[in-house]
Amino acid sequence: MNLPEYEYFDIIIKSKDALGNTYNTATPPVITASTPYNLDFNLGSVYDTAPALQRYADSPYCDVKVKYFSIDETKANFNTNACITIQVKLNIGLPQALETKRIEGLNQMNCITSQTIGVLPTGLDSATYGDSTYDNEFVKSSNIFKGIVNIKLDDQDDEPLDFLNKSMPYFMVLCVRFRKNPDLFNNV
Repeated sequence: MNLPEYEYFDIIIKSKDALGNTYNTATPPVITASTPYNLDFNLGSVYDTAPALQRYADSPYCDVKVKYFSIDETKANFNTNACITIQVKLNIGLPQALETKRIEGLNQMNCITSQTIGVLPTGLDSATYGDSTYDNEFVKSSNIFKGIVNIKLDDQDDEPLDFLNKSMPYFMVLCVRFRKNPDLFNNV
């Protein structure tokens, strides 16, 4: 019997649930974070509630992709702020993802390791998109279940989406997969 090569886990991430946030019961909830575009989540706490994931606690890498994303923000506000693409970034290593960077000052590297796990078009009429939908592919990542992970939203120019306010929460589904490895405890 051939077993699947990967095991998959979906993580539903709500910006209102980030570490340090408190929110009221208003609709939409008002988040107290001063930076809703730059939030921390303790993904390492999952081991208490997801026994199937425990077998990957010692795995150094996983693959991750943005499977779904929505944000309570108007198209007009994205247009006003010239945001044609949202980049979803993690503060952990993506060893096989690269991006270009402008050479200036002390930065003499034109190609660097990226932190972007997904790109999302905002659908502005003033922009042309290769595909107006998004179907992000998996990106190799350090194991995201090893503690606190920072999720940051930037525009296409690497500028933070600081025009988002505390009452505009986002909802995201990350799909994480681990390659099955017989050397890990009870992995197959």
